[in-house]
Amino acid sequence: MEEKDRIINWLNVAIAQSPTKLTESFYYDKLKQTFFSILAVDYFMFKDNLELDPSAESSYTDEQLKDVVSWIKRIEDEDDQIIRVPQLGIQDQELKNIKINEFIDSNGIDINNSKFWLVDEKISVRFDLTDQEAKPSAKKWWKFWK
Repeated sequence: MEEKDRIINWLNVAIAQSPTKLTESFYYDKLKQTFFSILAVDYFMFKDNLELDPSAESSYTDEQLKDVVSWIKRIEDEDDQIIRVPQLGIQDQELKNIKINEFIDSNGIDINNSKFWLVDEKISVRFDLTDQEAKPSAKKWWKFWK
């Protein structure tokens, strides 16, 4: 499958997601010309200062972790080069195609020169919950699921 086709398929999934679904958020990084997503569980891997929490283990590579941290920081800083892909809950394919084209055009995205941040395998994240400070409820990111 070509990169452009992967991106279009991924955008179809993003546009189809309910706006109230918080388990995954979809973005485009204009600086890196990269489409990516951040999982809600990704936030739990880090302390409030975005250092890797020693109680967390993941199957991300070191390079992938650097990408995730960089994107989370930039999202928190409201970097205008990070564009959130709208989750509209649309299921109709024709309407999804219209919304995808509107998103690409309105943000000046060159889809032919963009790439998709692809993780080669399913990512797993584990936490040592024997330490009270490691529990998700002790982290500010816990508000995602309140």
